[in-house]
Amino acid sequence: MRRVVCVAVVNAVSLVLVLLAVATVIPPDTAQVSGFAARFGQALSLVWAVLLFSVLLTLAHLLVRPLLHVVFGSIMLRSFGVFAVLLDMVLFSVILVVTPLRLPMGPEAWWGIPLATVLFEVVSPTLLTLLGVNRPRPHLPRANRSLWRFLDRVSTGRRSWVSERLRQPEVIGIVIGYVLEIVCAGTPIGRVREVMSRVLIGGGNPLDGSPTPATIRVMLQELGPAYVKFGQMASSRAQALPAAWAEELAQLQNDVPPVPYELAAQVLERDLGRPVPELFAEFDRFALAAASTAQVHRAVLHDGTVVAVKVQRPEIVASVKADLGVLQDAVDVLSRVSRTIRDLGAADILDAFAEGVVEELDYRNEAYHAQRMAAELGEERGIRVPAVHRELSSSRVLTMEFVMGRKVSAAARATLTEEEARASGEEFVRALLAQIFIHGFFHGDLQPGNVILEEGSGRLVLLDLGLVGRLDRSRRLDLMRLLVAFRAADAEELAEVIVRLTTREWPGTIDHRALVGDLEDLVAQHVTYALAASFDPLIGALLELLQRHGMRLDGAFTLALKTVAQCQEIVRVLHPRLDFVEFSLVEVRQMATAEFGIEDITELIRQKIGRVTQGLARSAPDGVAGSPASMFAGPSGASGTSGAVSTLASPAPAGRGRTSAALPVAGAIVGTAVLSAQVLELTPVFVAMLVIGLRMSWTSLHPRPASRR
Repeated sequence: MRRVVCVAVVNAVSLVLVLLAVATVIPPDTAQVSGFAARFGQALSLVWAVLLFSVLLTLAHLLVRPLLHVVFGSIMLRSFGVFAVLLDMVLFSVILVVTPLRLPMGPEAWWGIPLATVLFEVVSPTLLTLLGVNRPRPHLPRANRSLWRFLDRVSTGRRSWVSERLRQPEVIGIVIGYVLEIVCAGTPIGRVREVMSRVLIGGGNPLDGSPTPATIRVMLQELGPAYVKFGQMASSRAQALPAAWAEELAQLQNDVPPVPYELAAQVLERDLGRPVPELFAEFDRFALAAASTAQVHRAVLHDGTVVAVKVQRPEIVASVKADLGVLQDAVDVLSRVSRTIRDLGAADILDAFAEGVVEELDYRNEAYHAQRMAAELGEERGIRVPAVHRELSSSRVLTMEFVMGRKVSAAARATLTEEEARASGEEFVRALLAQIFIHGFFHGDLQPGNVILEEGSGRLVLLDLGLVGRLDRSRRLDLMRLLVAFRAADAEELAEVIVRLTTREWPGTIDHRALVGDLEDLVAQHVTYALAASFDPLIGALLELLQRHGMRLDGAFTLALKTVAQCQEIVRVLHPRLDFVEFSLVEVRQMATAEFGIEDITELIRQKIGRVTQGLARSAPDGVAGSPASMFAGPSGASGTSGAVSTLASPAPAGRGRTSAALPVAGAIVGTAVLSAQVLELTPVFVAMLVIGLRMSWTSLHPRPASRR
């Protein structure tokens, strides 16, 4: 309430300053008032009019402006806030007209009101900033909680126009407030803001004296779970961050205040349909841990089993969906004006992120993921997933086995012997590689907070399986080819695999020669002459290279590479001397040999031939079955041919349809033959497929002359 009063007073002072400024620019239309009583009465009426104006304007900003955002929110976003300023000017003008306040100007000065509105839009925010009235107050409860609680109950679809438009001004206001805080921090203005906010608003502010990383962390927490996820992803790359940033962002893993027990109990009883005492023999009122979307309580079942109950925060679904919608709209607008944003594929990346976050909000998905992951990791000795109690789980409640343990860290590692830590690190890598290359179903968020060391056994336990990745068998083979090509420093093979796994960000052909040259430099820098083999800088350099060439990796592969990078961070803690890259390649070779036998390779080739020939048949004009350019076409269909290959890609007569179709099929066979030799060590398969592929290539390039009748 004090803040609202302060805003009203600042508006009144701003209006007086604006009136004085306008009076100096525009000559008054009335004669000077004579006499003390008359001048005092005029001044008194002016003060009353100014106070009424400031009260009406403050109420309009609180009540009318949100409605305007609901109606015109998309226009405001597309105009980058210009339309919002125009609406504020309209509000100012309307209130100026309906109040007894009159500008001291003649009727011919029609531009007085627009001038006053512009000046007010500058003066009022400036005073609010200097006095610290608009400083963020992260310790205060969220405004309009009852409204968002209602929207959460009625939320059904993926996107809600009303929720997104209501949320948009909240997000913009929070971001602007924290940006001002960061800009003013450490300056005389910042110190004035701190003092004046204590005097005017009362109490201290958690941001007083906070460094920029801490301010950013608090901002993400206040913005909500969708934005906290970005901070968590950044914190998982701690090695690439300055120490201060890594330390602050690491707190986003679990340093979030829990909601009161009464609110958590309401979620439990509403979703599970029974009072808490009937569901659990014991239920701790204080949460063990709290995250951006949920908190975990320890409980005991009636049979004595100790469980961990994950309860979703109230009013979180509607808010998160609205945030994702606001972000997607913002990225769409930026993509229209920024080629860099388009080249990054930000819209598609955000779409995939949004789908994953929405999937995580339904704990039935996490329960399924946990049960499937537990079954697939059943034979792994050093890593496991807690058991799920499906009868006590729902879309917003997840009841799992309670595991005593500590987050993987240097302190946790100190509880293990050197041999145990080494074994845990190697077992963790094996488990992840098995998820990716054998099962094609892997944990997509292996941040340190989601992996704990179980007390007593020292086993690693995977938590929070809301986000998972999936790779079919063909894609797993492509990923193996990618790793083998990196290890062999084979830029040509890398180019071929990468083109298969990427889409084009803009029309045109891929400069194959330039791509191969850049890949040669990348491999030389990060593999051949690297001081220490590491996936982290290698993946970063690869993604940057793809961006330069207008290429973007398939979303499933991007998630897999991110997971591998996160895995490496955890392995550095458990087993710092482990050569992660070499160990992974050896394990992949062994797993592939066991997983992909002769029958699997033969079936894969049969499927590849079927897919290629069907695609060529569908796209062939006038009886031409295809083009050799298909060997270099990514999913978007963009060609990556150059040189001799481009020559072969020229239009062919109808009689050469079989020749054109044979080349990509032969290429697929030869490529898989090389993979079987390098990764799987299946020499008979290699020889047979190589002969078949070369035979088809020779036949396609030297067709027999058509017989004459």
